Amino acid sequence: MTRCTGALVVTGALVVTGALVVTGAQVVAGRTITRRTWTRGALVVTGAQVVMGALVVTGALVVTGALVVTGAQVVMGAPQCRCRCTLTRGALVVTGALVVTGAHDVIIGALVVTGALVVTGALVVTA
Repeated sequence: MTRCTGALVVTGALVVTGALVVTGAQVVAGRTITRRTWTRGALVVTGAQVVMGALVVTGALVVTGALVVTGAQVVMGAPQCRCRCTLTRGALVVTGALVVTGAHDVIIGALVVTGALVVTGALVVTA
């Protein structure tokens, strides 16, 4: 099932083997391979996005590198105010569950999660 009730802009390749539901804005300027991507808000990827599990974004997720999710990544933004923005400059690889309930999640480098990472404050990774 591929459903887009908002704006979906892809300037590369978009391969959906499962469900892609976009009710806000999703901009992918690279390659996207996904089995489930659910976006209510803004998801901006200027590199490669590979989702083999579930990616739920209700706020803003900005990736200028590579985003690989093989498990579950939940980013709850406004108005839930659990995670306002997830900025990744590099690689974000999640093979388990990544839940951020803080104000921001800034990753400049590589963050690899093979289990469960739960942050209730602010997560800043610069290396």
